[in-house]
Amino acid sequence: MAIQREIWRPDIIEFLERDNEFMRMCVNADEYVVQGKIVHIPQAGTAANIERNRASLPAPITKRTDTDITYTLNEYTSDPILLPDADTKQLSYDKRQSVLRSKFAKMREFVANDMLYEWARNIPAANKLKTTGSSTHTATAPGGTSTRKNLIEADLRAAAKLLNKANVSRDGRYILVDSALLDQLYASLTAAQLYAFKDSVDVKTGIIGKLWGFNIMERSNVLVFDSSDAIKLQEAAGATGDNVAALFWQMDMVERAYGDINLFEQLGAPEFYGDIYSCNAYLGGRARREDNIGVGVLIADA
Repeated sequence: MAIQREIWRPDIIEFLERDNEFMRMCVNADEYVVQGKIVHIPQAGTAANIERNRASLPAPITKRTDTDITYTLNEYTSDPILLPDADTKQLSYDKRQSVLRSKFAKMREFVANDMLYEWARNIPAANKLKTTGSSTHTATAPGGTSTRKNLIEADLRAAAKLLNKANVSRDGRYILVDSALLDQLYASLTAAQLYAFKDSVDVKTGIIGKLWGFNIMERSNVLVFDSSDAIKLQEAAGATGDNVAALFWQMDMVERAYGDINLFEQLGAPEFYGDIYSCNAYLGGRARREDNIGVGVLIADA
């Protein structure tokens, strides 16, 4: 029986975001995708001037000039998967679907890592904060050596102040930390803070606690920056000066978009004695504003 392609788009999206709930804590820009792989983000121009007790009339007439940010979605492709003929006869249709989904696990991890990179790639220096703990830990970035300062609750307060100063909404603020940074944060909390933190767990949404207005989420890895605070792609080789980082954002300030998603199949391939399947997905995202307001990182400081 052939795969029903029409049910696979929501299936694949759900699968890609499983255990990566942070990808839902943003603006869904699917409706702005053009030709399956290009996204347009309208940018409002300068707001009208406000004057108190205007003394001169008529008031000057101005026209707002809007701009447009355009970006192209990345294409992600899986290696083809062979299901031998014996397996296709012995497995039920639902079981075959399950087998295929499990085979795409590596794509899920790769895509999620890339989304974090896309959200953080243009963060300005002013939004790159550093950890300030007096206690230190051995560097946890792949290839990193020596020690780094711990992440502490005061660092989250500094991140909150950064967003407050930029007049970013206090609703929908998130911070994604890796497991090592989370342990450091736990250790810095008072008993009362830790109790309040754990009292705000929401398993359904992936939120493990709240602190200083941030919904805190955990992942095995988040981001890596080099010794000059430049962000690194996930496949980049590790270096001794690399540092891990946590990402914080307000959900209206970042977006993700799915374009075309396709599942390909070749049934009864004679040279392989079975059925062959593969998948491709167009997916991308970025900070919604050109100035990257509402997005920042906390980098482990050496």
